[in-house]
Amino acid sequence: RGQGQLRAAADCYRRAVQLQPDYALAHNNLGNVLNDLRITDDALACYRRALALNPALAAAHYNLGAHYQQTGDFAGAESCWREALQHDPQHVRALSGLATVLGAALPDSDVAALGHLAALPEVTAGDRASLLFALAHVSDAQGDHAIAARYANAANAWRQDERQAQGQAYDP
Repeated sequence: RGQGQLRAAADCYRRAVQLQPDYALAHNNLGNVLNDLRITDDALACYRRALALNPALAAAHYNLGAHYQQTGDFAGAESCWREALQHDPQHVRALSGLATVLGAALPDSDVAALGHLAALPEVTAGDRASLLFALAHVSDAQGDHAIAARYANAANAWRQDERQAQGQAYDP
């Protein structure tokens, strides 16, 4: 997305927040746009405001965790992503984020959740690819490179299907 489009989106979300200051999702979405614009302090404030308004908003917990990951606070990221999963046990990005920051230390219950979600028929091709890439990362970190390669190959196939459906090229 271009900077102009992002600034326009930020203006729209700011207007939404002005019109409905208690609308947690608008604060969260404004935070996402501000994060994309690299206005991270304001994005952080938006995520925190969204959670103050709606502590059960899994997306805001995920986004706050992603902010912590970007700043190197992996314990903070893990805490936020676990909170996101408390409110949405099928939050693919939170579970995948845990796999990224914990690697081989990811608890077996979380590894099982990755596999369970990846097998659900209603999971999108993109989400399935993300889950399989997460499983590949964990398997690789555990030293099981053959299984990691199988997960990575399957993830690439799903990602290719997703991109083809969108009319985009994919080169793993």
